[in-house]
Order: sequence, then C-alpha cells, then structure tokens
Amino acid sequence: MMFNMSLARRDFFNGDSTLARRLDRPVYDSWQRCLANQQPMDGDVEYGFLSDGHLKDCLLFQRPLLDSSQPHLEALYRSISGAGWSVLFTDAHCNALKVFQTKNLAERRIMQAFRQGAVLSEERIGTSAMSCAIASRRLVSVFGEEHYKTFHRNFNCVAVPVFDPLGEVCGSIDLTNEAPQRDPSAFYLLESCAQNIQAELIRAMPDAIVIDLQ
Repeated sequence: MMFNMSLARRDFFNGDSTLARRLDRPVYDSWQRCLANQQPMDGDVEYGFLSDGHLKDCLLFQRPLLDSSQPHLEALYRSISGAGWSVLFTDAHCNALKVFQTKNLAERRIMQAFRQGAVLSEERIGTSAMSCAIASRRLVSVFGEEHYKTFHRNFNCVAVPVFDPLGEVCGSIDLTNEAPQRDPSAFYLLESCAQNIQAELIRAMPDAIVIDLQ
C-alpha cells in the first residue's frame, strides 16, 4: 500500500503514530519533539532573525568555519543551482550564516527563509532537514509534507551535518528545491561539499600535518 502522507499527518495529529513511524527515524523523532513542545502543525511560520549586533558577533565567531567553507559552498551552488536547488549554510544552532538562492525562485516562503541571520531552529520553525541532520549526525531529506509544519509543504530539502576536527557538529549544509526531485547526484555533491569543508578545517589547524594517500 502506498504511503499516504496526508493520512499520516492527520492520524499523528489525532494521537495515532502508526503511519508516522514509517518516516525516516530522524524525521519521526523531530515530529515527536515538535508535538512535545506543543507546536501546531497548521498555521503560518514567522521566521525570526538575529539582531544586527548578534549576527555580527556570530559571523565573527564563525570566521574560521566561514573561511573554510566559502569556496566549497560556491562550487556546490554553481554545480546544482541550474537544477533549481538553493544552498543554505548554518551553524550548529540552525542560524543561517550563508545563503545562495537559485534564480527564478517562485516560492516566496523559501525566499523568506533563505536570508542570512534567519533563525531556523526546530523550536522556531518545526521539522527541517538541517535540524534533523544535526540531531542525527547524518544526511536527512525532508520533502513536502514530511515537514511538521504545513506551512513548509512546498519545501523539498536535504541536509548534511558538518563536523569540526574534534568530531563535533559545527554546522549544516541544506539544499532546498521547489520541485520534489530526489536527485542522487545533487545529494552526492552535498556530502562531498561537507567532507571538503571538514578537510579544510583540519588543514587550518595550527601545526596540522596532512598526509595525502593517493
């Protein structure tokens, strides 16, 4: 039987998680947290933004991460923007540090979310690929109605965590598209971008010795 997301959402709202348990585990766990935090599934989402001063401090604090990530994020965006993907880079708290919006974007809700300084934590906007990737420490896709908030039903997203040299999550990279295309090549490039940033962070360490095994 085909999985019916609308039915899964209705049953979950009414207290029956039978169908929702078939979601990818990080997505289901996020739904459960949103429910426990008494977040409604319906209604608008008002994106919060860091104040100018807080954003300035955040960007200054994250300068090593931003310097290591910039060329790789730009390369990723050049490779996939033609297919309708926008790129979002966040810190470990899901604050938007860098955004690359694809051209001819029609979905205004994506335009609203993809702004530097946007606060996109699970507590603020419900289930997102970024928050799920950070929590589960792996690639997670959240397409359409898999988002807890109905407001995000036109978002089709996949994200990966970025790890610092000590193995701690220091950020995430998200791809978002208006079209629900699960593109393995885009997902591969996304994971490669995260790996390149992680290697760059290691190379930037004082006295780091990098051994390149061919």
